[in-house]
Amino acid sequence: DANACITTQSFTITQPNELVLASASLANATVLVAYSHTFAATGGSGSFNYSSIGVLPAGVTLSAGGVLSGTPTAAGSYAFTIRATDQSICAQTADQAYTLTIGSGTQTITFAPLASRVYGDAAITLAATSSAGLPVSYASSNQNVATITGNTLTITGAGTTNITASQAGNGSYLAATDVVQSLTVTGKPITGTFTVSNKAYDGTTTANIQTRTLVGVAPADQANVSLTGGTATFASVDAGNGIIVSQTGMSLTGSKAGNYILQSVAPGTGTINPTPLTVRANALSKAYGDADPALTYSTSGLIAGDALSGSLSRSAGDGVGSYAITASGLNAGGNYTLNFVGADFTINKRVLTITAENKSRSFNTANPTFTFSYAGFANGETSAVLTSPATASTTATISSPGGSYPIVPGGAAAANYSFNYVNGTLTVTANSQIITFAALADKLSTDPIFTLNATSSAGLTVSFSSSDASIARIVNGNQVEILKAGTVNITASQAGNASYAAATPVVQALKINDNPAPVIAISSSRGTSFNKGERTTLTATGATTYVWSNAVGIISGQNTDKLTVRPVANTVYTVTGSNQYGRTSTQTISINLIENLDVVEVAKEANLLTPDGDGVNDYFVVKNIDLYPNNTVTIYDAAGKTLYKTKSYKNDWDGSINGNPIQTGTYFYIIEFGDGKRNAKKGYITVVK
Repeated sequence: DANACITTQSFTITQPNELVLASASLANATVLVAYSHTFAATGGSGSFNYSSIGVLPAGVTLSAGGVLSGTPTAAGSYAFTIRATDQSICAQTADQAYTLTIGSGTQTITFAPLASRVYGDAAITLAATSSAGLPVSYASSNQNVATITGNTLTITGAGTTNITASQAGNGSYLAATDVVQSLTVTGKPITGTFTVSNKAYDGTTTANIQTRTLVGVAPADQANVSLTGGTATFASVDAGNGIIVSQTGMSLTGSKAGNYILQSVAPGTGTINPTPLTVRANALSKAYGDADPALTYSTSGLIAGDALSGSLSRSAGDGVGSYAITASGLNAGGNYTLNFVGADFTINKRVLTITAENKSRSFNTANPTFTFSYAGFANGETSAVLTSPATASTTATISSPGGSYPIVPGGAAAANYSFNYVNGTLTVTANSQIITFAALADKLSTDPIFTLNATSSAGLTVSFSSSDASIARIVNGNQVEILKAGTVNITASQAGNASYAAATPVVQALKINDNPAPVIAISSSRGTSFNKGERTTLTATGATTYVWSNAVGIISGQNTDKLTVRPVANTVYTVTGSNQYGRTSTQTISINLIENLDVVEVAKEANLLTPDGDGVNDYFVVKNIDLYPNNTVTIYDAAGKTLYKTKSYKNDWDGSINGNPIQTGTYFYIIEFGDGKRNAKKGYITVVK
């Protein structure tokens, strides 16, 4: 101390055992699963305090007593050091490195079933959760029913779709098992209305739908949903206003129709107007004295199955005349507007038949008195009601020849009768007759039909017959047709009639001389086949005179034996020849043409063109060019410039262009034939003014 006193004290220091922390590996942990491990140090004083060096896994802590515990929240491998500190005054420490492996945790999705929805409902917020607290994603199996953005589900149409909730996991959690919930979207209930056209009564309940309207369709769908089809029916067939109209069979159509349910279509109303009905009385008649027939009519516009009630009537009266038919008492009912067209009921005169009674007398005696019989009086009346009595006449006079003559009644008159007159017959006895028939002149076998002349003294028609119809026969009653040479007897007869007895026949001989037809032959100066464009002379022989029929290519000689022709196509020429008696026959010759373009040539004189109007070399002339109407003629100058070109050339080029004369000089031509024909003609022309 301060006094320099020294005191000595003895101490015993005991060295503790070495502090050791076990190096055993740690058991693996799992995210969100409770974990615990207790560290135990040995040695030292036996009382320790534990601490960690480094970062422990999230959710895990170390207690001072050496317990590592907690619920890990992140997967991974975590390295850290645990330090054990002796609680004695020596504060001995021991460090040990550890690695804790934390595996990924599992997670589950909670996704409640989805209630059904109606098309048009508001968007739905989906509320599935993950046990890991991670965000859940969604998918719709049917985009036509629902679409999803984030967790918002939007209804796009009616139907069924599966909504899948998913969580893909992360570094700490495995992917969750998907949870699928079905969503049913039913169609939106809507209603409809319709209108119908007014119609005229037709006896049916059929209504014509005019418009259809839907109520409740979303504005965006209105162009794609329609109420269509169906039939409409009036509640009554009868005319009226405000008649209830029902419908059946209407349905929804359109690309959006499946999103709606047609709950009902409200009944409509309509008007059935009375239909026009024309009743046309039938004009009827009866004969005076007959009972009235039933009055009838025709209709226009009456519906099948309907009928009118009541009947027609007429004005009173029974004498001959016209009486109006009226519609009094005729009823069409409320379904029609009646238009009545009247007519007349006519009482006609009754037909009274007056028949002249038959009489007879001898030839050349006076006619007897004519008498009558009557049929058809009505109401017991007799000829006393005639205001004029019947009379009769006949064409027979005292000199009339024998025969039957009509007795013609007439002249009667009566207020209520018309008359049907029936002729009687006046019979005059017969007389004799004589035939006059002159001798017949000789004929040729080629003579035409001729008429026979024979008369009867009674003026009656004479008939004729031939003794040999193979030589000459009777035609048309009184004509002779000659068939060949020979001699035949012609008999004139008159069989008589009621006034005249048959006449004695008269026979005349007819001699027929033979007249053979000429035999004609035709020859051609060039034969029957030659070049198209060439001329030939056809010569006919075997007759006296000749006439050639009209044909293409005739130049001259049509009324002679020699015919000059220039055919343009294969042609048949026909000639008719006559002999000295006028007998004719015909013959033909066929000319066949050869296509030979060599006949188309420019005349030598045509190479020199002097268009001065003197009639010589005024035009460029190509022989036979007319035989090839599809030709093309082209004129060039020395430089090859086209000056003139035409189709179907007519030999009419005069060395001018558009009316202006060309210069004196040499020019060149090409003639083409068309129709696939080759061998064009080429050459030159000298033009001199």
